[in-house]
Amino acid sequence: MFCPPEYVSVAELWKEFIDKHYVRLSAIARQKYCVQADILPDEFGSPLDFSEDVFLSLINDMDVFAAADDGRLTRLETVLDGGRSRLFSKLSVFESALVASDPQEAGPDNYWLYKMGSRSFEAWTDLECGSTTWRQRYPFGVGQASELAVFHTLPITFERTRFIIPDQPPPWSGDVIDEHFLPRVIQAFAGCALCLSAEQAKRWRGRHIVKSRFLTSLELSPAAATQVGRPGKQSQALHHYLQLHPSGQHSTLTKACREIKQQFGLIVATKTLGRAIKAADMEKTKPRK
Repeated sequence: MFCPPEYVSVAELWKEFIDKHYVRLSAIARQKYCVQADILPDEFGSPLDFSEDVFLSLINDMDVFAAADDGRLTRLETVLDGGRSRLFSKLSVFESALVASDPQEAGPDNYWLYKMGSRSFEAWTDLECGSTTWRQRYPFGVGQASELAVFHTLPITFERTRFIIPDQPPPWSGDVIDEHFLPRVIQAFAGCALCLSAEQAKRWRGRHIVKSRFLTSLELSPAAATQVGRPGKQSQALHHYLQLHPSGQHSTLTKACREIKQQFGLIVATKTLGRAIKAADMEKTKPRK
């Protein structure tokens, strides 16, 4: 992504963030949603939506610049009016689904959905069946984190993953409550890439890529986690192991345990992991009746 010298694009930081943290953030999202009794249609999003929300929350307090292709730089306010105006606002899941169902807003061949939401956007169709349907699609402790790596929300002022302000406002920008801020940002800075100064980006990487302390505040307490029917330690260890090693191949159990601790914060003994892997292998080879 184009940025002047001594600046780093938000798109570059997003890629580093998602490459490092998506597996763990996906597990946190599934756990959080599964512990809630009721989820309204406007509240749930995919684990990838959750990951993006976390990323944006970590960018909000930074000095974000709009970089034009001619080298012009302008600092943008990311949050105004006590939080009611936000540069990184997005449509809710419900609103995004309505947009996707309207050919005029979606654009020819879903042009606007792909331009703003990326090829990973997928409209959530079960708006009448909120929490139950969400849990069925994103069950806690089952499957690979990347299986359903899609978004169910649409951004307003930035093209997803590229973090470029669009050349013109998407059709749905005219309906937002914040009509005096978001559409005007697009009109004034159309085509600009969002970026941080290199110095800020270095500090941000140190806090959120290298140290990653923000993850601790997102995770549920052990008591709350137990409410979702938390699997036994062997099952949990096996689940995390397969997320890291889908083929089942690893160098040593010691290294695998270390990786599980680093990625998911679960401390597991090599014997425990070894028994879990052995039990899973035996289950695979068990004759079917």
